[in-house]
Amino acid sequence: PQRIATIPSQAIRCTTDRIGRIYVQHANFTSRHHFLPLNIPANAPQPMPGPETGYSVESVSWDGRVIAYRHTLRSDSIVTGPFGVRPVSGWVQLSGDGRIAWIRRTSDIARASVVSVDDFHELKEYLTPGRIWSVTGDGQLALGVNLDNPPRPVTVLGGDHLAPFPILQHPQATLYRPKTSVDGQWVTFSSVDPHRGMRIFIAPFRQAQPVPVAEWIEAAEGTSPAFSHSGDRLFFTSNRDGNWCIYE
Repeated sequence: PQRIATIPSQAIRCTTDRIGRIYVQHANFTSRHHFLPLNIPANAPQPMPGPETGYSVESVSWDGRVIAYRHTLRSDSIVTGPFGVRPVSGWVQLSGDGRIAWIRRTSDIARASVVSVDDFHELKEYLTPGRIWSVTGDGQLALGVNLDNPPRPVTVLGGDHLAPFPILQHPQATLYRPKTSVDGQWVTFSSVDPHRGMRIFIAPFRQAQPVPVAEWIEAAEGTSPAFSHSGDRLFFTSNRDGNWCIYE
């Protein structure tokens, strides 16, 4: 891995869109997100302006047109896009195509609503005791973790699975922050092992079919991985040199 940026405060998370921008979240949540251009095409759409200080980027559509921001202290969200600005009471994860949003409402965090981003019309509802970390490109499946089952596995929710179903599980490590590749063939995720610390893995994504540990590919030391649009790169954060930095 090569370090591509150093930022003034602790970076705890990075999110990418699929045309080369990286959105950085700070530990103190007092700074707005940053855009680090990496081979962005000249005609790439520019993202909507972010909200006031206190919000951080939670989820981004692949083309960067739709962005979900979350306020850390109040747990409310704002979704921006071609439709304008929409406030949401809860946590939002967007599908890769930016058409679907999965929302865990502040009033009932045990349920997840699937809505159309254009008009926020509710399409379906699921029960989920865990957090949703990301959504597949078409918005049909949500990837998350089961908070009631340590060490926590990566779970899939959606389709015929009305409750989270574990697909990636380690006997001693806690898994989190799963994200699929654009082609839907792979999933990358973070692991916290009591003996080995923070690690990033890549595994085949077979939707609701579990994948054994023997098929996992260890990619790097760090956390918060995200695939590039081409699928041949990972962006992630790590403190391997004593500072929290973004790596490629």
